[in-house]
Amino acid sequence: MGINTPILKLSFLLLQLNNFIKNYNPERIVSYADRMWSNQDNAYIKLGFNFIGVTQPGYCYFKGSHRFNRFNFTKNKLINEGFDKNKTEHQIMLERGYNRIYNSGCLKYELIL
Repeated sequence: MGINTPILKLSFLLLQLNNFIKNYNPERIVSYADRMWSNQDNAYIKLGFNFIGVTQPGYCYFKGSHRFNRFNFTKNKLINEGFDKNKTEHQIMLERGYNRIYNSGCLKYELIL
């Protein structure tokens, strides 16, 4: 008989969640699941979270085979690095050889404690 991987993963997530609650004592927890990898009937629901809704599509940057979080390249950060303040973040990143890739948004969940 093999190990039931979904149950093992859910047990690990529950342990992590319990440790977080014990250490930080939050009133609520909000979390997001990428729609590319998740559906609404996922581990969050099994852990007691309520589905709140779907976020707007987001994006990240790619250069070659490397992916970069968009928060690394906010317009303020780019201006502080000496880039033209009259250009958009997207214009600057295209000039630097980065491509912007959009996702389909995230599923948003909340757990009230």
